[in-house]
Amino acid sequence: MYLTRAEIRALARHFSMTVTAFKKKFTAVDDGDLVLGSNGPRCILLGEDGPYMPYERTPRQRRTWPFWHENLEESEWNGPVKDLCPGVGKGKLYSPEEIKEAADWTDEEE
Repeated sequence: MYLTRAEIRALARHFSMTVTAFKKKFTAVDDGDLVLGSNGPRCILLGEDGPYMPYERTPRQRRTWPFWHENLEESEWNGPVKDLCPGVGKGKLYSPEEIKEAADWTDEEE
């Protein structure tokens, strides 16, 4: 998951860490961009009993997944996406408009 500088600062504050300490412990570099690392097979933002922080405060890329353009084809949704995300098919049912809005965020910020 790619992170903006603002998201890194917010995550560091949330975990009561300096930005430098947070980056050293929880990020890696991917093609020159900082990405959130993982804790084995789990996202570092997930604890054993659920998220470490309110969902709405997590990085935007995480909040909008799996509603990304490349995932919206039925073959992707019912294949790799469903395999990666235990929440697919559970929880709130989103309208097509809400899904499009979530998927369109990448067009705004790149």
